[in-house]
Amino acid sequence: MGSSTHGSRCSGSNILIPYPFGVPGQIPSPAQGFQITCGSFGPMLPIGNNVFSILNISLLDGSVSIVASAASRSPQCGGNYASFSLDGTNFTFSDTRNKFTAVGCNMVAMLLNGSSSYSGGCASFCSTNNSIVNGACSGVACCQAPVPKGLKELSLEFTSIPTRFNKDNGTSACAEAFIVEQNSYVFSTGNLKISSNSLQYRPVVLEWSIDGGSCEEATKYSASYACKENSYCYNSSNGIGYRCNCTKGFQGNPYLQAPGGCQVAGLALLLLLLVLGFWTHWLVKKRKVAKKRQRYFMQNGGILLKQQMLSRRAPLLIFTSVQFNEDFSFKVKWVRKATMRGSVYFDMLCMTMRL
Repeated sequence: MGSSTHGSRCSGSNILIPYPFGVPGQIPSPAQGFQITCGSFGPMLPIGNNVFSILNISLLDGSVSIVASAASRSPQCGGNYASFSLDGTNFTFSDTRNKFTAVGCNMVAMLLNGSSSYSGGCASFCSTNNSIVNGACSGVACCQAPVPKGLKELSLEFTSIPTRFNKDNGTSACAEAFIVEQNSYVFSTGNLKISSNSLQYRPVVLEWSIDGGSCEEATKYSASYACKENSYCYNSSNGIGYRCNCTKGFQGNPYLQAPGGCQVAGLALLLLLLVLGFWTHWLVKKRKVAKKRQRYFMQNGGILLKQQMLSRRAPLLIFTSVQFNEDFSFKVKWVRKATMRGSVYFDMLCMTMRL
C-alpha cells in the first residue's frame, strides 16, 4: 500500500484513494462509510455482501466509478436475479452520469418508487429481426431513459406489450434492465440472448456525500463537520447529505487539514510570490537608501550638528534636497523664522554653511 500527501494507492494500482475514502489500518483512517479494500486487481468498494472494482474516485464531482451488475431481469428469463441495493450507504446511483437501459422486445420496464408509484422507465419494441440495428438504442429492442435523482435501489416491473409481430419476430420474451455509465454501453443483437446464469458487469457511476444533513444542519456540529479550512460546504445535488470544495484560489483535499488540505493554487501562488518579492525588494532598497543617507549625514557634520542641537536643547528638523525643493517658498519662510530663534544649517555633502 503506497501513500502520498493527496491520498493513497493499493499496491500495483495507479488509482488514487483520497480521503474521506481509505483503507482500514492506514493513515488517515477512512471516514465512516468510506472503507476501501485492496484486492488482486486494485481498490474494491464493499457494499453489503458484495465488493466492486473501483475505476476512479473524484472529490470534485463527488463520484466513484465502479464495475458492477446493476441489473434486473423479467420473470420470463427464469431464475431469481436482482440488483444490489445502496440503502444504508453514503451512495446513490448518479442521475447525471448514468442511463437507465432496458433490452428486450415488446416490453415496458418501469422503475418502482415504493410499491404504489413509478419513478421512470422506457419501452422497447421489435417487429422483425431485420428491424433491430446494432449500435442503436432508441426504442427498437433497446431503450434508454434518465436515472431518477437519489435512486438507491433498482426495483423493476416488466410488462409485456402484445403486438401483431409477437409470434413472428422469433425473439425471446426475456428482458433485462440495468443502470450503466452514460455513453459506455453500445447495444448489440447478441445482448438479446440473455442467459439466466450469466452476469454482465458494466461501468456504473455512484454519487457519494457526507451523511449529516444539509450544510445548514452540519455546521451546527463543529466536531463532525467535514469541511476544513479554506473550503466551503454545498448541498449534494441528489438531495442527500453535503460535500465540500476548496474555495476559489485554493486546491487540495477539502476534507483534510494542511498540508494535504486546501492550499493556495497555481496562479494565485505565483501572484502572491510576485507581491512578496516586490515588497521585499522595495523594503531592502528603502533600507539601503536610509543607510546611505545616514552615512552622508554623519560624514558631513551630522555629529557636530546633533551635539549643538542637544547642547541648546533645540528641536532638530532635517530636510532632504528633494523635500526642500518641493515647497521652496514655504521652506524659505521657515528658514527666516528659524534664524531668529536659532541656527539653520545647509549641508551640501562636504560644505556646511551657517546662516
